[in-house]
Amino acid sequence: EKAGLTKAGTSDEIAQVLSKYGLPTSDSTDIDKIVGTAMLDKKARGSAINLVMLKQIGESFLYPADRNKLAELTEALK
Repeated sequence: EKAGLTKAGTSDEIAQVLSKYGLPTSDSTDIDKIVGTAMLDKKARGSAINLVMLKQIGESFLYPADRNKLAELTEALK
């Protein structure tokens, strides 16, 4: 949402459902660790990765991101 990729209110809706079932809605894992692990994923190609993103609940799309963009998007989630 902060990057303008997802419909406003989507994260709140998801957080409400996660909370309802006692699931975590945040993570304090170090961003460098998240980025490093994500770059090991099978969707990563060289220095970029295709992220599966939500336009809104029920509608996803692939978003290519390099390490810097991935770190920026991850930081926006905190």
